[in-house]
Amino acid sequence: MTDSSFGPKPEIHGLSKTKAYLNTSTRLGIKLFETWPLVVLYSIHLNWDGTPFPSSIQILVGILITIGFHFLCLCLFKKTLIQWIWKTQYYQVDTQTQESKPSQWPQSLLLYLKTLFLLSKNQKIVELQKPGASSISSLFISLGIFVLIAMSIFPRLNHHPLLIPIDNLPLEAFAPSEIEGDQTLWTSVPFFYTSGAWPLRFKEKTFIYSMPYQQGPPQRFIPRIKALWQAPNIRLLIEGPKTPLGLKENELLKPCLLGGSLAKKIAFAECLKIREKTLIPPLEQMKAVGLRNWKISWFEVQNEKIPETIRPRGIYMQANHTKRGQDRYIFVNSVGVHQSVSLDYPLTPDGEQAREIFKKSMRSMRVSDQLTTGRALVNRRLAAIKLKGTRSIKNSIHGMEKMIEIITLLISKVSVEPKSFDAFYHLGGTASILARQADSARVSRSHIFSADQLLLLNEWTAISKPMIQIALKYATDVSPGNPKLKNLENLWIEAVKREQ
Repeated sequence: MTDSSFGPKPEIHGLSKTKAYLNTSTRLGIKLFETWPLVVLYSIHLNWDGTPFPSSIQILVGILITIGFHFLCLCLFKKTLIQWIWKTQYYQVDTQTQESKPSQWPQSLLLYLKTLFLLSKNQKIVELQKPGASSISSLFISLGIFVLIAMSIFPRLNHHPLLIPIDNLPLEAFAPSEIEGDQTLWTSVPFFYTSGAWPLRFKEKTFIYSMPYQQGPPQRFIPRIKALWQAPNIRLLIEGPKTPLGLKENELLKPCLLGGSLAKKIAFAECLKIREKTLIPPLEQMKAVGLRNWKISWFEVQNEKIPETIRPRGIYMQANHTKRGQDRYIFVNSVGVHQSVSLDYPLTPDGEQAREIFKKSMRSMRVSDQLTTGRALVNRRLAAIKLKGTRSIKNSIHGMEKMIEIITLLISKVSVEPKSFDAFYHLGGTASILARQADSARVSRSHIFSADQLLLLNEWTAISKPMIQIALKYATDVSPGNPKLKNLENLWIEAVKREQ
């Protein structure tokens, strides 16, 4: 048989002499192996991106690159790598006479497209192994390449959160004492289902807890609470409660994460689904802001002084990049509610100090399965404050810090009781007092403030003024027809006029 004339079907050495074409399993293996550039690209993605979650666009780009690689090889060398290894060639077959002859690129592609779209009925393209080619050597070369790819990709897949074993992280309980008062002022308030010691000050600077506006109350919780510990990189974020798992799944969460004898009794697919619901969303959030090199643990605070049902436990995640990192604690209560608290920090001495304070705060928490405990705590704290007398506080840093503490209590109140109109109403009023005092303090002649204090006043003003409008919007959602809304509207108008 020559390349220029039709001839009998070529023999395929190494396979059955009665079969002229490659058998189905061998052809399938070759076609699967032709996707190796996509596998390599995925392995590179694991290296560069740090987390093995390629998006749909990245997968599509990888497939297009793989196809483009094959076309490039065909254009430059008239054959692909697989055709070189397996000594295969495209043959043009006459479907009537069953005679065949070799077909070269790109004529083989054109004929293949014609056959695919039913434009050619008498001819078709098949891929055959050349006479005299050895399938044994081809098989060893293919297996060798597969082993190299596997050695590259499998170690990285072992770090996938759906597959890796997770360590158990016992934590010692923490309770604030007098010696903590030099740089960190603690306040004991509830935020959603967690209550404990939350810091109010970092490096002798009092910061404000705030919240964005997003439709939720009175039917749902406020979405999140945040605090800027130190501009611009040290930020605390308390996310509203979520329920990603059912009660039964929540009972299986710990064994599915830690493994062990109990996990062996749970179906692998079920554990995989539980891990996916629990771990992938927060890891995707970390990935979205460029964080990598993450690690995951199951934490439990060892506090024998409180009942086991309210001891803090859940998932601890830590991730970092070249200049910054994030610690995240996902508290899990007995009814399956998950509450995430995270701290973003730079990889500097200040960031490490903030991280240590954050860890102490998390170790002081208690987690409840209902909101009544938190409501009782914050109501007692608020009952001891006379909100009507706050306007008489002088324009001093200490007086404004008292306002900030009240704001913290009121945000705590709306986190555990989102239907409370009065809490939103007083939050707007207190934020208005703080903004007014910070504005007047900056131009006051009776008080002399340092440059750092003036920067602090600017920061308090920048946070407290928008809080008036946010409180107004939430109060309107909770009670649209309440006559007190007019007072909040006037406070917001007054704050806007002071900026002009």
